[in-house]
Amino acid sequence: MAHFLSNTENRLLKLSSDREVFEKHAPHFSKILENSGHPSNLKFSAKNNDPNSPKKRKRPPRHKKVTYFNPPWNIALKSNLGKQFFQLIEDFFENEKSPNYIEDSIISKKTVKFSYSTTGNIKAAFSSHNKKVLNQPKKGKNDEKCHCHTIRKGVPKTCPFPDICNIQNVVYRCDVKHISGPTIGKIKSYLGLTKNKLKERVRKHLASFAVRSSEDATTLSQYVHDLKDCGVEFELKWKIEQRAKSYNGDTCQLCLAEKNQILFFPGRELLNQRTELFEACRHQEPLKFDSQIARKTKK
Repeated sequence: MAHFLSNTENRLLKLSSDREVFEKHAPHFSKILENSGHPSNLKFSAKNNDPNSPKKRKRPPRHKKVTYFNPPWNIALKSNLGKQFFQLIEDFFENEKSPNYIEDSIISKKTVKFSYSTTGNIKAAFSSHNKKVLNQPKKGKNDEKCHCHTIRKGVPKTCPFPDICNIQNVVYRCDVKHISGPTIGKIKSYLGLTKNKLKERVRKHLASFAVRSSEDATTLSQYVHDLKDCGVEFELKWKIEQRAKSYNGDTCQLCLAEKNQILFFPGRELLNQRTELFEACRHQEPLKFDSQIARKTKK
């Protein structure tokens, strides 16, 4: 228990400037030590209290020049690779009879360390690569120009957007331009998204423009019906704003891209409502686990 006495005494000596200060506070600490059952005879020592006494200087740690040898780990390897490696160092660099011997060489058992390195799981590496390749936007059929140019009853039908109608996973924009009435030249835009081909989504928009019951399908169809009621002629122009991947089990970059386009759309002539920014992703529902199907499979 003497170490409690020495530690308290040394601490008090370092905090006290002279003997008078030490003797003033020593009874308090002595009483604490005595109540705790430890020796309590605190003595003043001028040697430990001398502020001019030389102190030990801490040396900075020495950083050795170490070379690491990290061969890949293989569970099929049965030989002691580390032992053989250090034996080679001893034979070629530490043996004085060796022609490669150099006194105080950088390569020695003291300056070289050996440890196995591990690589990533091969199955995970292949799965990650396959997922990256398969999720890329497909080229060919989905990006080719459409073949919507047909002739019906002698009247040629042309595609309004032949360069982009087959593209999938896009955020598109529809510009509605007034070509008659007092607001001629006015343009309002609508932003939307589609996971399927763009022409399929546009076809649904055009169907909602023709039927009054589909007026509230989108804010675009509601605006078009309002223009028809006012007798204002208009023209539509379709354009792709951004391409992004749809929901793949983690996040839906397509929905995020649409919200980003709505949020930072230049100007104020936008038909989309701000409430669309808080809508949940619609592409997750088909991929969710159906509990009713699970019950049927258990039966």
